Amino acid sequence: MIPTRHSSHRRTGKRLLAVVLLLVIGGDALFWGYVVHPMNTWPALRGLVVGDALASIAVAASLYRRHSWSRYVFIFLQGLIGAIFSAAFFFAFSKPYLIEKLPFAHLTAGLLLHAGALAILVCSRGISRLSRPSGSGG
Repeated sequence: MIPTRHSSHRRTGKRLLAVVLLLVIGGDALFWGYVVHPMNTWPALRGLVVGDALASIAVAASLYRRHSWSRYVFIFLQGLIGAIFSAAFFFAFSKPYLIEKLPFAHLTAGLLLHAGALAILVCSRGISRLSRPSGSGG
């Protein structure tokens, strides 16, 4: 099969989707380092991290299968997770006498990874093309 312009777009979108999924799972792993630490005052964040990892895999699979709604769900999910953990970040930062370096670094790095994944999801033309059904000019 001769590669066409459209097949290269799909490959680019799939590679970017793999990068996004790695960033999200890496961010969730770093968040887990924060939520199991005694510095975390919100124990419900543990379930949120596990749920985000599972939901991200499911939504990434639907995006890989070219469901048009999945990109928007993924963007919403990552924005929501970012907002919740940003609140945890500012809550932890508001009490500097409680801050320990390692869990704070986990939280900060996890937020940065999720922000990078969100930026790729929003700005990437390859993922936008991947989210269109085949045969619709994508």
